[in-house]
Amino acid sequence: MLGTLNEYQARLFVADKALDQGRGGVSRLSELTGMSRTTITKAVVELNGRKKLAGAARGQIREAGGGGRRWKSPTRIARTAR
Repeated sequence: MLGTLNEYQARLFVADKALDQGRGGVSRLSELTGMSRTTITKAVVELNGRKKLAGAARGQIREAGGGGRRWKSPTRIARTAR
């Protein structure tokens, strides 16, 4: 089931199930899904918050430009230096 959802949807789904479980639900679902307890806890806060949840996005979930710099191989650098 989680494989069909994007990251955001999966996080909220697991958080909802953790709330259904009651005490210890976050830890239990963290073990079952491999998702971080911190991630699930943040999603629980999102669900319990007063802000409207974002709609399901299609395509890219994370913002563009995230992550480290692109790695260039030594052979690629040598070719471009000529």
